[in-house]
Formats: sequence, C-alpha cells, structure tokens
Amino acid sequence: MITIAQALHWFNFDHFYQEAKRVLKMRCIIAAWTYSFLSASPLLGKLVEQCVSDFYHHVIGPYWPKQRLWVDELYETIPFLEQDTPSFSLELSWDLQSVIGYISSWSAVAEYQKITGVDPLPDFAENLRRVWGKKEKPREMKWPLALRVGTFL
Repeated sequence: MITIAQALHWFNFDHFYQEAKRVLKMRCIIAAWTYSFLSASPLLGKLVEQCVSDFYHHVIGPYWPKQRLWVDELYETIPFLEQDTPSFSLELSWDLQSVIGYISSWSAVAEYQKITGVDPLPDFAENLRRVWGKKEKPREMKWPLALRVGTFL
C-alpha cells in the first residue's frame, strides 16, 4: 500500500503512477487523502467562515500555487483508478489563536509575504477578532476530508 497525506497535488502524476506500477505488486492499493476549506460552528460560524473565505480568495488567493485547485476540488479531478470510499471529516474545537496559527501556515501566506514584502496576517487577524467574540472561546471547526483509494490490476 502507498499512502499519500495532503500531498498528491504536488506530484507529477505520470511519473508517480509509472513508479507506483513498477514497485507495487498486483492488486496493491494507493490511498490519498486531502482536506479542504474549513467550516465553523453555527453560532457566529458564518461570519468566521466569511472572514476566512475573503482572506483565502481575495487577499492571498492569487498567491496559491496552481496545484491548490486540486485540493479545493477534494482531489476529485486528479486522474485515479478509484474505489468507493466513505465520507470523513476532521472536527476540532479551536480558539481564535489556533485558527490564526493554522492560517499562518498556508503556503499562499508565505508567498504573499515573499512577493509583496507585507505580512497579510495582522489585518486578517483583526477582522477575525471582530467576528469571533471572546478570543478564548473555542469554536467547532470542521474540514471535509476526501479519500481516494485505488488499485493497480
């Protein structure tokens, strides 16, 4: 079995599949998973989601690598010999600082800083603070997980 966690979108698919076919035995499995855009708990959740979405799409949107599109599409458009898989999600209770820390790890944030010389996080963090409420109050966050599983015959 080959497993790929939140990385298949970086691969050269032709080379990867060729190498996988070379090293795998008959009927071996490849499993790849990714997660997409977060959603927040219903109480003020839509305001939090809108704040994050505006930052994601309008501030740092042009700085995402082109491969990010596959993540946004939950890997559905990556060529893959697939079997049916169940639906999953990742659910966490995060405070304001945890969400800001997570978003600060996005590659488009670093690319934005590199190209513009400006850190986009302070303005984003301030906007998020306004809609969050008490900063220490945790909110339920949820990410849909996509699992692609296939075999080579």
